[in-house]
Amino acid sequence: MQANAKHDFTFFAKLFLAIGILVFVACCWNYCYQSYLLQSGYKGDIFRPGLKETLQPFYILPETNAGHTWAVYVVGAIALALFGLYVFVEVSLKKKYAILSVVYLLLVLVFADSENDARLCGINSHYQTFANDLHLFSGLRDLLANYTSRQHLMDVHGQHYPPLNLVLLMFSQKLGWLPLAKGFSILSGLACILICQKINPKSILTPLLALSPGMLIFPSLDFVPIPTLLGLCSFLVFKKALRLGKIKWWVRLGILLTFFSLFSYSVSVLILFFGVWFFVKKISIRVHFKGILLASVTCLLGFGMVWLFTGFNQYDCFMQSISNNSELLQSNGFDNFLRYFIRSTGNLLGIFFSGGLLVFFLVVSRLTLETKTWIITLIIASFSGLFFGETERIWLFLLPLCIFADNVIPPTKISRYLLVSFALTIAIWQELAYKHFL
Repeated sequence: MQANAKHDFTFFAKLFLAIGILVFVACCWNYCYQSYLLQSGYKGDIFRPGLKETLQPFYILPETNAGHTWAVYVVGAIALALFGLYVFVEVSLKKKYAILSVVYLLLVLVFADSENDARLCGINSHYQTFANDLHLFSGLRDLLANYTSRQHLMDVHGQHYPPLNLVLLMFSQKLGWLPLAKGFSILSGLACILICQKINPKSILTPLLALSPGMLIFPSLDFVPIPTLLGLCSFLVFKKALRLGKIKWWVRLGILLTFFSLFSYSVSVLILFFGVWFFVKKISIRVHFKGILLASVTCLLGFGMVWLFTGFNQYDCFMQSISNNSELLQSNGFDNFLRYFIRSTGNLLGIFFSGGLLVFFLVVSRLTLETKTWIITLIIASFSGLFFGETERIWLFLLPLCIFADNVIPPTKISRYLLVSFALTIAIWQELAYKHFL
């Protein structure tokens, strides 16, 4: 008993120390960013112009939300009661599914309602910027055949994104209710959590994933939970392909990566994660060369079939997106060392804030090969010069991959419940105090 109490005390001491250090680093980062802009007079998009309007440490705003914030606290209390059953009572896996589903869906909905009605049941944020492009196309065939040629006419996100986000919106429009597209994102986020629960039913990381700010905030703002689900499924298939070596699993991996790349070009970070996995786990690429080649050929065949049947060329769209993105930013990742360093460290901070207590848990736990893979991928991607922030959103798909790095778990039930309670507090704080898009 004393050993458990000592273990829990040490663990929570490390946890709070890690959080304190990150908040301090974020404050320093914000100060350096603001000072650089003030002293240099630089007007370009070094990270995000909206950061000039926020308070430290990162995205905090001085004003409160205009929606029903009281509902957030009510549902928060309900969530804590349900997680009490999850942690303290031996319940079946089906009941754990039910608890996670109810808590997740309620929190996503009340988080959206705490801001405004449009975020809850309308089209807003990135859904809106994509929806602004619907008038450019007469139908699905026209959209896919002429997407690239009309990208320069699109709103900011359509100019540098592949077409499946807009396809989902058009599909929802055909069904008669545009906000239906938001439902696909919310259900994709829920699917990620339930899959993680099934794979690792005794892990405390699954509730922490369900309560991570990114998984709760972004479904009502952006399509990103859909590629997050595709990324999780790709990783599971990737692991199975490595273990079994069967052709069908490599083909399935190629198909999933094809769909992912038609939603977001951040698929490159997932592929990087796979490459680092080979390196850290000391898996021979030569042994699996045929499988890797098969997955790659499947991707190319997928793009070829899309082009053959619809006229959409993924390569042309990718090159046009790069051109449009460079024009939008009026900069490149290596234009100046100081700006490069500020952007790169900002990329790392973003995913830490999005992951909430889930990421801090991994930081203070024993370093496993899975955790090393995750950290190395983050560092390489952050300092690649290819990303200008918003990593808390565009790299959301990396969060479910943390589930496989489960290592040090507080031994007592009360300590697990405290973890869940603190994770929920962080998520509520970020929803009510943070500006989510800058």
